[in-house]
Amino acid sequence: REAGDMSTDLRRGMVVGPAEMLSSVGGPLPTQHRLMADQTSGAVFAFTGSIEPGTLVPPHTHEREDEVTYILEGEMTVELGADIFKAAAGAVVWKPRGLRHAQWNATSRSVRYFEVVTPAGLEGFFMEIGRLTATGALQVEAVMEASRKYGLDFDMAHAGELATEFNLRAPA
Repeated sequence: REAGDMSTDLRRGMVVGPAEMLSSVGGPLPTQHRLMADQTSGAVFAFTGSIEPGTLVPPHTHEREDEVTYILEGEMTVELGADIFKAAAGAVVWKPRGLRHAQWNATSRSVRYFEVVTPAGLEGFFMEIGRLTATGALQVEAVMEASRKYGLDFDMAHAGELATEFNLRAPA
């Protein structure tokens, strides 16, 4: 079989080719969705994404999912709890549910990464942010409302502290 031959028999697995996306979300944190809940019986959501220079993904906590991030290009700075790490290309970052984390790009080059989220379900949040962006309705209140639906708790007070300390901006 060729890459991209997406079998509906979940016991057989699948290969998603390098140029294939099952969906894509633009906006402040662009993502290209590679595996979604319906392809994995709800086990995994996997995507590639990017963070532009000076951009902060605000601190947040997942109540439902664990995340693993593999840095493809660039260097991502990651806050895990109270600890801050630099993750260069080739690094793997483990973000278990219940642990507040943030990530940002403190460099002058874009960061590209691959992320696996388990169990699946968080893709709905990304899709909702994409819809809000496309309709011009992307406002903090709408993002916070969407985040509650998907078990995300953003710490915007701490986001302000990080933005000031590291000269960052929230995704716009």
